Amino acid sequence: MQLSDFGLSKIKDDGELLEDYQGTPAFMAPEVVSGVRYDGKLSDLYSIGATIFCVRFGRPVFSARTRHELHQKILNDPVIFPDEAKTMVSKELLQLIKALITKEPASRMLLHQILSHIHSSKTSQT
Repeated sequence: MQLSDFGLSKIKDDGELLEDYQGTPAFMAPEVVSGVRYDGKLSDLYSIGATIFCVRFGRPVFSARTRHELHQKILNDPVIFPDEAKTMVSKELLQLIKALITKEPASRMLLHQILSHIHSSKTSQT
C-alpha cells in the first residue's frame, strides 16, 4: 500500500498561498476543493488526518460516485465517525483526528501541537 507520492510535492515560501491542487480527491482539504487560494501546510494537516481516519476505520472520511459530489460532501457534510469508533480507538486518537479534519483551516491542530499531543498521550498512559 502506498500512503504518499512525493512526486506531487511542492517547495514553497512561508506564507505563500497555493491555487492548484493535485492528489487523491478523498483526502483533499475543504479549502483545496473550494478553489480558493490556500495554505499548503494547513491543507496537508487535513490530509494527514484523513489518512489516519482511513487507515484506522478502513474507509475515507467522505466518499461519493462523482468528483463533484465528493467535493460537495467535503465542503458541506459533517464528519461522521463509525458507531464503533469510541470502542475501537483511544479518546486521544479520536481527538487528534477531529483536530486535523476540521473544516476550518485556522482551527486545525498544527504540527508542534500534534507532537505535544502525542507526547502527552504517551505520558498519561504510563
